[in-house]
Amino acid sequence: MNNQYAEIIPLRRLIRNLTVFDYKVPEKLQKEIKRGQLVSIYFQKAKFLGVISKLKGTTPIPQSKLKEISGIVQKEPVVTAEQFKLADWISDYYFVAKSIVLKSIVPDFPKKPLESKMTFPVSEASLKISRNIVPWITAEIKKYSLNKNKIFSLTSPQKTVLYAFYSGLLKKNIASQKVSLIIVPDHQEFNSIFPLINATDAAYLTSQLTRKEYFQQWEKVWKGKAKVIIGTRLAMFLPFTKLDQIIVHLEEDENHKNADQNPRFHVREVAKELAQNYQAKLLLTSQTPSLEIFNEVRNGTIKSVSSPPLPPDQIDLVSREEEIKKGNYSSLSENLQELMKKMLAQKKTVFLFLNRKGVAASYFCQDCHWLARCSNCSLAYTVDENNYLLCRHCNKKESMPLQCPNCQGNNLKTLGKGIHAVEKELREFFPNTEISRVDQGTSLKNSYSGIIIGTEFALRNLRLQNIGLIGIISSDNLLHLPDFRSEEKTYQLINRVVHFSSAPVPSVIQTFAPENKAIRAASKQDFRAFADKELEIRTALHWPPVWSLVKLINRPKEAKMAEKEAYAVHKTLTQTLKSASLELLEPMPLYLPPQKGKCRWQLILKIKGKKPPELSKLTSLIPTDWVIDPDPLTIL
Repeated sequence: MNNQYAEIIPLRRLIRNLTVFDYKVPEKLQKEIKRGQLVSIYFQKAKFLGVISKLKGTTPIPQSKLKEISGIVQKEPVVTAEQFKLADWISDYYFVAKSIVLKSIVPDFPKKPLESKMTFPVSEASLKISRNIVPWITAEIKKYSLNKNKIFSLTSPQKTVLYAFYSGLLKKNIASQKVSLIIVPDHQEFNSIFPLINATDAAYLTSQLTRKEYFQQWEKVWKGKAKVIIGTRLAMFLPFTKLDQIIVHLEEDENHKNADQNPRFHVREVAKELAQNYQAKLLLTSQTPSLEIFNEVRNGTIKSVSSPPLPPDQIDLVSREEEIKKGNYSSLSENLQELMKKMLAQKKTVFLFLNRKGVAASYFCQDCHWLARCSNCSLAYTVDENNYLLCRHCNKKESMPLQCPNCQGNNLKTLGKGIHAVEKELREFFPNTEISRVDQGTSLKNSYSGIIIGTEFALRNLRLQNIGLIGIISSDNLLHLPDFRSEEKTYQLINRVVHFSSAPVPSVIQTFAPENKAIRAASKQDFRAFADKELEIRTALHWPPVWSLVKLINRPKEAKMAEKEAYAVHKTLTQTLKSASLELLEPMPLYLPPQKGKCRWQLILKIKGKKPPELSKLTSLIPTDWVIDPDPLTIL
């Protein structure tokens, strides 16, 4: 029998430039060996699992250096042709070894899979929608099903409308024997959508599953028994026998980015590739579309599903500066206080939102609204623990002025008040009202009367049915983060908060920047006005979505060493990457402060249009311990 060789990808987290290794196929295995099989191999003097990616009759490796495959672990291929194609694309696009991608694709194979004992709580009112929405859903599902386009966008500020659309679409698909995949950003959204599905025809994958439960669900898809698959981002790596419909729920949610480890993929981009591989329809839904998707809809690349007929929102925009002029220095405007009293008298719940993400305070003048900004890069300063103004973008530091350089006034303040301080104020204003603070680790019943003050944790984890009023204590925090997406994130967050209730209720947005385009547009629910202007600015400054980014980050090192290494890599890239469609920014320290004396520096590479061929050199130019992060969520 002729010699046979296999290209095998070890299921190990290998460095970028190590991917495929040649092994000899023993004569006894040659008749049953197949592409996609799971095999055992000796790799670096230890026994590991690997996947056969290719079979061939010759190899450039000397026979004396070749190792044999030890055995076949799984006779039926565990990686499909479509999965190999997806792994190739992810490896190329995200600059990672194929072994890392396959490690996400291939599950552990237990000897005795266990039955899952998971439960899926969901609010009984999750699909209570107004009657005039039902005809819209019926009509739009019919138009969507008949449309020959492959990629669609659907936006509704009310999530219940999205749930109802999914329910109708999935019923239609199941009746037609079509297979659907729904990708959700987190377990809470999974709990809201899963009860809409016939569980006997469904497979589900979330971080709550044990390894054996995960395998049980994987096997259900592998054997073609699931008509609907729902899960978080790893569900895209399942071995689908067929796939007709992909839904990415809340595509703008940051949890769709695998930001902490390789492969650093984004669900939105991988879903496009997955849909193309299976010739499936892709529906990208949102409460507020990302500018990436809005731009593609505007350019005609993506078809938009018409908006649902929702009643107009009652949103009041309140200037905190005007409140201060009237002598009101509290966190609650007079307008918000009066509306709170009215709703509490009606036994309604008042939900107050305080975003705590912008942890570091900004420094501003309460008289003229001057904001301390870095003279190097025009981004807002933060105030560090030693009361210095610090630019987290270029690391410039200067003393806090005692007098406003714009109006020479002395009324300078740090911006921002913590949730505990606001809770204390509320107890003074409403001493006889039950008040609850909801942040990390807190849970409440879904029906509640009183005042709830919450962070983003509350938005993700609470399902309240008795809300009468929503108030945003301060809508400015994200604006002062030195990131090009800060205004987009501000609009998205405001939109999420004012539509937190399952039914339309009055909202009050408090701000020190009522003329800011994101805040003003959000108060008017005019996303197009904001997006058109923001895209104009981003295009001029070479930021996404017209340009794309790759963030390069070194590992924690002593400060001077980290800086020196960053400049050395910058020099190498500048000398090598000559394409006019590439721009490389100067090295800069990460926004996050040093930990244990260790610093990290980063480079930002801007790319216009499609990646130029020379960008493939990047993996050989960057040290192997550096992180390469295409399409980062932030430049901080």
